[in-house]
Amino acid sequence: MGVARFIVGASGVPYEKATHFVSVTLLTLLLALVYGHKAAASKFGSYRQLLPAVGLLAVTMYGFIILAILVEHLSGIHGFFHSGTTRAVASRFPSVQAPAQMSVGLHITAQLIAMPITTALLWGIASLGFRFSKRQS
Repeated sequence: MGVARFIVGASGVPYEKATHFVSVTLLTLLLALVYGHKAAASKFGSYRQLLPAVGLLAVTMYGFIILAILVEHLSGIHGFFHSGTTRAVASRFPSVQAPAQMSVGLHITAQLIAMPITTALLWGIASLGFRFSKRQS
């Protein structure tokens, strides 16, 4: 999904049209729910065992995002990860500093700060999948 998002962004499709169909974040949230369900269905363990799985999901997602930010910056490609969100964010939320107005280092730092918060959110979603799995005894 990340590669698809990168290609769609670099091809010039407007951010507002593409982000609902090629969202790395939405896919990761869905995967966390599925992992929670599958863990319960397979009698994998308890809620604590979900944390490494969602941690790997978060590291994979943010690793790809950071890589895409660097590729866009170093190559001059205007995609969705660093430069492409400027128009969409600035038009909807003028008071928010859009990523392209940030330095690349600050943008990557912000992603790294968001990673543990997202990991906790993913663990909560996976826990819901685990809790409400019909196969759990």
